[in-house]
Amino acid sequence: MASGKWITIHERIKTLKQSRELEGKYMQFEELLKREHDEGTRQMLELVSCMIADGKTDLIPQLKEEVFYQEMLKEYHL
Repeated sequence: MASGKWITIHERIKTLKQSRELEGKYMQFEELLKREHDEGTRQMLELVSCMIADGKTDLIPQLKEEVFYQEMLKEYHL
């Protein structure tokens, strides 16, 4: 009967370790997403600032279209 308790304890420890590993991986993933979001925000603000400086404010609403957004990033070397 004692060996049955050890197996149960072992299984619980194994499950706990797995969930800690998953939690660590999730936190790393969350950090990566935040960094990418922050970089995207910085890039968008820089692009809009450049467009305003060039008098292209009428084109800013078109940035929501991915193709146009990528073209503007290329044009402004961002």
